[in-house]
Amino acid sequence: MRASLRLLAWMAVLTAGGGCVRSADPILATTDVVFVESVVVAGRSRAYMLVGNTHGSAPPVVDATLSGPGWTAAFSETVDVYWCGVRAPDWWPGPVECRRARLPEPIRASTRYTLVGTTPMGPFSGQTVVPRAPVVLQPADTVHVRIASAQESVELTLRFETPSEVGSLTVEPFRALQIHDDGTQEPSKVSGVYPSYLAVSSGSAEVAIHGHWDAPEFRVSLRLIGFEENYSRFMEVVGDDTELLGRPWPTFGLEGVIGYFGGGAPSRTIPVVIRIGEGS
Repeated sequence: MRASLRLLAWMAVLTAGGGCVRSADPILATTDVVFVESVVVAGRSRAYMLVGNTHGSAPPVVDATLSGPGWTAAFSETVDVYWCGVRAPDWWPGPVECRRARLPEPIRASTRYTLVGTTPMGPFSGQTVVPRAPVVLQPADTVHVRIASAQESVELTLRFETPSEVGSLTVEPFRALQIHDDGTQEPSKVSGVYPSYLAVSSGSAEVAIHGHWDAPEFRVSLRLIGFEENYSRFMEVVGDDTELLGRPWPTFGLEGVIGYFGGGAPSRTIPVVIRIGEGS
């Protein structure tokens, strides 16, 4: 997430002691900052948590659990940071890693979840209620688009409704396939969808899908993800870097460390079939 990278960048000008942010003074050589970020998404039976610090040769030792209705699961596995949905920039001064928890059931909308853990700088905790999912009104079915060349972007009109508890809305290309002339398929990548963050109250948006269209046909699946209010506050602060100067660091669903804990819910998928070349 672009906002998460911006947050990590500004962590380099924050001073923390005892697990809490004190001021916007430059980090001293003897201080450390522990960062935790976790988003639980409705429908997923795994949860991920990014942890990092500004000093040391290894990520911080973090013991954490996620609790849902009648169960508790530990973040006991280390996986590639790709799965966390956020990456530290190349110049990040300290190590990071991604931890995974296998859950006994998929995350539910309109349900409360609790994250608790300990770090070398003290304990942390957070709670969130996962919102209901946004509803896609248009397109109602698969979109078929023909473009003239591999350099063109694909433009779509989206109409949607968002529940009252959704504070932020993103559009995510979460699956893409390229289809060759002989019918074989292989995973592909989408360069991006712009804008990726949509105005919750607008009810509609024009979005463009960018990719490397070097096969006769591509099939891309999009979806909207609605996040709760903690994520909205997180975005508001990191969206304007100057807002971080001279202000106490707010808590984004977490107490005791810098970071974010919250919930999101995905809409139904929007299948888009892209064919390259002239003709109908």
